[in-house]
Amino acid sequence: MTKRSLRLISLLLISLFAVTASACGALDGYAAKVNGEVYSQAAFKSDLKAQRENKVFYDTVTKAAGTTTSAGTVSKQISNDWLTNVVYQLVLSQAAKDKKIKLTDKDLSIVEAEFAQSTAGWSAFPKSFRSKIVKATALTRGLQADIVGERSPSDATVEAFYTRNADRICPSQKVVLHILVATEPEAVAIGNSLNGGGDFAAIAKAQSTDTGSAAAGGSLGCLAAGSFVTEFQNAADALAPGATSAPVQSQYGWHVIRVLPASYALLTDQVQQAYSQIAQSTFNTWFQKKLAKAVVKIDSSNGVWANGKNGYAVTSKPAPKVRELPSRTSGSQGITGVTGNSTP
Repeated sequence: MTKRSLRLISLLLISLFAVTASACGALDGYAAKVNGEVYSQAAFKSDLKAQRENKVFYDTVTKAAGTTTSAGTVSKQISNDWLTNVVYQLVLSQAAKDKKIKLTDKDLSIVEAEFAQSTAGWSAFPKSFRSKIVKATALTRGLQADIVGERSPSDATVEAFYTRNADRICPSQKVVLHILVATEPEAVAIGNSLNGGGDFAAIAKAQSTDTGSAAAGGSLGCLAAGSFVTEFQNAADALAPGATSAPVQSQYGWHVIRVLPASYALLTDQVQQAYSQIAQSTFNTWFQKKLAKAVVKIDSSNGVWANGKNGYAVTSKPAPKVRELPSRTSGSQGITGVTGNSTP
């Protein structure tokens, strides 16, 4: 064996030892640190194992993400997503502690029931893993309630929100209802019934073929520009609040349309949705500021913490650039530093 071969083997062994030592250090150390609070490599490994061994859950997640992995391994994307989630939860739990957020058994049981209903394979997770997820989620909700208002806003709170924002929630200040039937004679008969004092909501529930709006008494919500097919839109726009149209034909059948003045009672679902969206937006803005101020460290074996196009997250560490060696062609310099066509 030549001296050069021995040197190469020595270098390989040194490199292998360095990699092994680094891996051992990573397993004994932290996966992430958030403002000094440690999430250990052991905990990280245990959490990923819990997910990987839950076949129903893991198959559902990997299918949704469009990723595949060999048996017993976890995809890098899922690993990154989980570690990102852990950083988020540490930031939130620290804020919850600062604000002295308290959880009740009811808070935890509500979240537990929701996960059991919505998460594939939930019951197959270890109890300790489920408890950790439930507590983190409940704390997040408690913190959100502290930031934006009531945890479960009362009807009076949401109605007051509508009063303050009525023109933004429904600019036209008109609500449109309809009863849809297959033929013109049916529509005419319904119109006659309404003119005789018939109850619009009751007739809609009983006879409208648009089952979605029928369940809501025929209501389609706020009358917004460009929301409906032309024939329907034009007829609805022409109606004064309180008025009912003659039968109107569209590609869907025959409509009897009524327009009413906008009110919280008629727009409750839409108002609650708007309230939730604004509350969520307010909370997200607060949270992004918290993330920006947080001191986050990710062990290099797990990736890097970066603010990308989708916000702060753990991403895979870019592969190091490999410098290409000059080729050993005539007249060029080889890896030994000797000119390719030189002679002793």
